[in-house]
Amino acid sequence: MGRVILTIPEDGFGEVVIEGNSGTFAKSAVSLENECIKDGTEVLIIDVQKGVVYVTPHTREHLYS
Repeated sequence: MGRVILTIPEDGFGEVVIEGNSGTFAKSAVSLENECIKDGTEVLIIDVQKGVVYVTPHTREHLYS
């Protein structure tokens, strides 16, 4: 999981921050479904290609449905 720190436009690049045991780092990101994802949104990382992460919005409700 990550969090958007630079809004991802419909057909463009934004940025997400990923926190892990190795530290915190930022990666370029695009929306898997070509939708705008606002900064502050939690996202799931679905794929990584050429250093770019492909993400989809994630809500805690998905965990319990």
